[in-house]
Amino acid sequence: IFITGQAALFRHEREQTEVENVAMFCCRMLTYVGSMIPLAVHQLKKLFRDFSSGAVKSFGPLIVPRYLLNFQEAIGLILMWLLIIMFTQEPFLWCLSSGSMTVTLSCSDAQRHQDLYSYCAFLAMILFWAQLLDLAIFSMKILAYVLVWGNLVGDLSLFLLALGFVTLAFSSSIGSLYSHLPQQTVVGWIEDLTLMALRMFPAEHFEGIKEVSLAVSVLMCSFCFTMSLFLANLLVVQLVHTYHEAHINMKGFARLKRAGITCATLKDIRKLRRQNFLATLGLEEPLEFNEGDVGIPGGIQVLEPSSDHVVTEDSIKRFGGPSAPSAPWPREHSTEEDEDKLAHLEKKLIKILKSRGKNQRVSRGSIGSGSNYDEGSSCLTGLTGVGVSTFEDD
Repeated sequence: IFITGQAALFRHEREQTEVENVAMFCCRMLTYVGSMIPLAVHQLKKLFRDFSSGAVKSFGPLIVPRYLLNFQEAIGLILMWLLIIMFTQEPFLWCLSSGSMTVTLSCSDAQRHQDLYSYCAFLAMILFWAQLLDLAIFSMKILAYVLVWGNLVGDLSLFLLALGFVTLAFSSSIGSLYSHLPQQTVVGWIEDLTLMALRMFPAEHFEGIKEVSLAVSVLMCSFCFTMSLFLANLLVVQLVHTYHEAHINMKGFARLKRAGITCATLKDIRKLRRQNFLATLGLEEPLEFNEGDVGIPGGIQVLEPSSDHVVTEDSIKRFGGPSAPSAPWPREHSTEEDEDKLAHLEKKLIKILKSRGKNQRVSRGSIGSGSNYDEGSSCLTGLTGVGVSTFEDD
């Protein structure tokens, strides 16, 4: 509605028709009624609640209610004031107040207020789209991407700060060479160096500067070297490192962000409406595990075909008797404990076999040197016994 009301769908070379003007006027009035008034009511309620409960934060002499520390709430406050300014500068209303019998923008009063209205509409359009970022909670991938983008904005801001510092340093240095190019000011050099950083500076202009002053051309080449080989590569390294660190835990942060937005939204829902919704869920009714097998309440049951998830062992454990801590439930005989016991027994048997093998090699060496045992005799030792038996080969 806001996009339609700002003539985004009716832009053409010819003059707008009366039907288009009426459609734009209706859309703008709907925007004021459906967006400006609810935003004003919402902001006043939050403002009164924070000041009455003392939930404020001081930034020096400035006292700010805590709800404005939320990004979306701050956007809502700015958007509210932009819509109020747009309503006071509405060209249609100024034409109607000047005595026009038709809905039109072609009047002198409208033209005087058109510029300020256009700037406010431009900012309001951006803020309307920024408020749609909360819709990313419906997709974990999109929400994780938005959070990663938010983390990378800090590195991009540092790069822009470094770019501004280097541009100002080089432009003031080149501007001090007054005798070489007296017609160029520091502001002009800032514009030229910014164009060079964006690779939009015309090559013929650089050739002309090189013919006039070699020192200025050397400084400009140094600026290009600093920007292209140092700051640009440093930005890439920072973005890659920040993305690598942020992407590992970003799915978890996305879930926390979704939970935070959900809890904040629940606070704004009226108590009666929330209670009616909870009553429709039937959380007080016991759940049935199977037909006639009544379980505990407090859940939402979703039926599915038994063939979707085949269960070979019942995961519901039932114990009779009280649930007091003084009468604990009996400990179950688990298969994991049996497997642990078997693994422990296997390790012991392997250790016994290794030790018996060493003792057998030592005893054979002593027997071969001091007795008349035949070479064909062998010794077999049982796993659980300690005796030794000998057998002669035929």
